[in-house]
Amino acid sequence: VLTGLSSDYLMKYFSKLQLMSTICILMSLTQLGFLLVPILPGILYVSLLLTGFLFGSIVAIIAVNIADIFGSKYIATNFGAIDSAPIFGSYIYATFLVSIFYKSNVFDDEGTATCVGYSCFHYTFLISCIACLLAGISCYIIHMTTFIPYREGSSKH
Repeated sequence: VLTGLSSDYLMKYFSKLQLMSTICILMSLTQLGFLLVPILPGILYVSLLLTGFLFGSIVAIIAVNIADIFGSKYIATNFGAIDSAPIFGSYIYATFLVSIFYKSNVFDDEGTATCVGYSCFHYTFLISCIACLLAGISCYIIHMTTFIPYREGSSKH
């Protein structure tokens, strides 16, 4: 709700894709926050809170971006395809990627099968950070390629 209200205000100054790009880059910073947990333990709670808020922000803004980029004729089909991205992403990150890093770190120096904390999962957060950063850059590139046609189209009406 807060994102919807604030995005309406921010649309006066920024495009929807710029907001999406900013949210993705902020999400990458929260993933960096998870990497800093051993140094700053309190940042865990801030990163968790911001991750949930920013994910909700993306869900709130993405439907409007889909309608703007692809048109509103097939918005249900396009949104259905885009809405399945968290499902596949969750499977890739939470099951496949974490499993690979867990299995590679499961044995410590003494040969016991334990893997707890930062050493097990820091690569997962690093890859997630890079993925969010690439998503933000991609949104910005889409914004730059579609910015001029939208401005030209809006001045004709």
